[in-house]
Formats: sequence, structure tokens, C-alpha cells
Amino acid sequence: MLLKTILITNNTTEDSDQYRNTRLFLIGIPASKKLDFRKLSKALKLPRSTLSMATYSQVEDISGFSVGSIPPFGHPKNIPVILDNSLEALNEVWCGTGKTTESLRLTVSELKELCTPTFADLAI
Repeated sequence: MLLKTILITNNTTEDSDQYRNTRLFLIGIPASKKLDFRKLSKALKLPRSTLSMATYSQVEDISGFSVGSIPPFGHPKNIPVILDNSLEALNEVWCGTGKTTESLRLTVSELKELCTPTFADLAI
């Protein structure tokens, strides 16, 4: 299964000076599914109105990676990783490597070691 990693911010500002005051989350869901912001809001215990996907420029500025290649681990900042519950039961996943032309196959056990995620119901 292909893992889609999405950078979520709790505000909508694009001012890079305010990134340090922004809570960030890396969300991993099956690539064939969509992120349900209502479920995400419940899992994070934050109002839905404060959550949004990071913009292309925010993703690059914050993570150093391009949209579509974000790995769920190895980030320069300590960003919490939350994976959809459905991923926990799998043997392996394919995820981003930081390069848009390459993916990495990992066992879910290896993924857990690399990013120490929490699991929640996030996808539809």
C-alpha cells in the first residue's frame, strides 16, 4: 500500500516568521483515500477551523521536501506523526523518500521505529 504523507498546520498564515508559533502535524493515510478533517480535528482535539493542509511553499519551507515526496520520518523539526488506523494492520507500506521519483518500501514495524507515530481514524 502506498502511504500519502500530508503536512497539516493549525493556522492558515503563510508568513514564514510565524512558523515557529505554528503547530505542525504529519498525517499518513493510504494514498487511495482522502483525509477527513472532521476525524482529524477529533483526533487532535483541535477545532476544525484551525486545521489546514500546508501550502506548497509552506511544505518546502518547513520540511525541505516537495509536495508528493514527503517522507513520514527524518524531518529537521520534531513534528508529530499520526497514521491512519488502517495502516497498522499492514505488513508493509511504500512511502515518500524526499524525491518525487523514488519511493521506499518499509515494514510497518520499521515505520513505527523511524517515526514513532500515533494511530487514529483519519481517512475516508
